[in-house]
Amino acid sequence: RSNKNAGFDHIPYIGGSSIEVSDHYKPVNQSERVPGDIKIVTIRDSNGKVIDGHGMIYNGSKSSKEFYEMSSSGMKANKDYMEDYYISRYKGKMQSGEYTMESGYYRPLEKQ
Repeated sequence: RSNKNAGFDHIPYIGGSSIEVSDHYKPVNQSERVPGDIKIVTIRDSNGKVIDGHGMIYNGSKSSKEFYEMSSSGMKANKDYMEDYYISRYKGKMQSGEYTMESGYYRPLEKQ
């Protein structure tokens, strides 16, 4: 985990696609997002198996770099490119219905 001592120590690391079904996060609407919410984009095959995906942390910036993400050099601010990237990468399989894309925002729950 790259966010040690960031207040999330009570939430076990479970990987991005598992956040969607975890008791430690709740889904939120894009209109209700606040800094610290996590955006997850998941690509699934026709059987529901996760094929690919990525998550970014919303930082609340009004600039085009409104998310934080991990890179080989650490955390960096970046724009929201995820849907465009996956549409480009899996265009044919999405058009044929073999793959679907889901996205949503999730908020870490407070320590109980």
